[in-house]
Amino acid sequence: MRAKIGVLTALVTVAGASLVGGFGLVGGAVAADKQGACVPAEDQIRAVTLNVQALPLMPRDKVVADVDKAAGLGADVLMWQEIQPDYYKDAVRAEKLNDPKRGEWRTFQLDLAVPISVRLGGDSPWEYVSDGRKLMHGGREKVSPNRYISWVVLKDRSSGRKTVFMNTHMVSGAWNGKENTADPWRKEMWQQHRTEQTRVIDDFNAKGMSVVYGGDFNRQNVAPFSARDKQVVDTGIDHLGVVLAPGDTLPAVQTKQSVGGFNSDHPAKLMKATVSGCRPGAGTPKPTTSRPTTGKPTTKEPTTKAPTTKAPTTKAPTTKAPTTAPTTQAPPTKAPTTQAPPTKAPTTQVPTTQAPPTTKATSTQGPTTQAPPAVAPTTRAPRPAPAGGPGTEPAPGVPDVPADGAGVPDVKTPEHTGGLASTGR
Repeated sequence: MRAKIGVLTALVTVAGASLVGGFGLVGGAVAADKQGACVPAEDQIRAVTLNVQALPLMPRDKVVADVDKAAGLGADVLMWQEIQPDYYKDAVRAEKLNDPKRGEWRTFQLDLAVPISVRLGGDSPWEYVSDGRKLMHGGREKVSPNRYISWVVLKDRSSGRKTVFMNTHMVSGAWNGKENTADPWRKEMWQQHRTEQTRVIDDFNAKGMSVVYGGDFNRQNVAPFSARDKQVVDTGIDHLGVVLAPGDTLPAVQTKQSVGGFNSDHPAKLMKATVSGCRPGAGTPKPTTSRPTTGKPTTKEPTTKAPTTKAPTTKAPTTKAPTTAPTTQAPPTKAPTTQAPPTKAPTTQVPTTQAPPTTKATSTQGPTTQAPPAVAPTTRAPRPAPAGGPGTEPAPGVPDVPADGAGVPDVKTPEHTGGLASTGR
């Protein structure tokens, strides 16, 4: 009995430890992880933002030349603005940027005017996680199209940390000092855009992801998004920076540069920096996996030993039964025999009792209960299918910022692409 109690106590201790922390008590390293010890990691951020002038439209060869030049600045992420005409979109398509020596480019949210191109594979440090968008405000004819932010969530292949790269293009003319009848609307929409984008950034930060932002803000001297906003390249109206997640730091900025010489009326902004933080989930999987494996054998051991101990007790009465002479010895021998049946009785009754209900429940309810649900999944299956998984062009819908950062477009208010006056800068 003491041995059994000891085994049960050990099992309860292990199970309790697993439930509380998911780690158990396996050495100091696990205990440190349980307490949230930080395993330092660094991510190398190399990003470019460029407004490819679309008012007035540039000829195709100049657009292609600007895109190629921006792609050659050594960045892993390119944030584009004013990519509305079809031949502009064609210029930033991934296959146009591919360089076999440096990996392959993928362009996300290409149906917007603010797509993002990411270099994956090769020596790129990143792998794709998800991408998304959110409508900041609706447009106004001959003043501005709908304004969106777009983003791509990437994971560092070495550290496992996730970082968000966010592209934006705010309404033009709100802060240029020129009087216009649409000025009140422009200022109101600019502030709304700013407020909504701040909320999205805060949501990502709350999930432990730093947000690298870039784009055409159409305003100089923009206030930080938050106290953790590091404005790396903040000259002119095109900006690049990073809003650090809690606990992250920016220990080094290798490059912050405004690059001229483009056909566009905007320079490109280039940022190369290091973001430092904690590696996610260090040491967690190993203890979690080993815990159930240890638990199962311990449970089975007492069950196996129990029948082995009872086997001799059963044989003892059989041998002594013919020997009727010692009446006194019969009761002690029967005592263990009496204990054997109670132990066996529950063991025998548990399977016997459970077996019939299980069989009857399945046989009786199977056809009746399962028939309606069988139709339900079949009907629902086609609905999520068009939404698809991650890709360069997500399916329609309006996201609020899901847990993984993925999003889908709002098709109810598509971007206005007609007329140059509506393009805005």
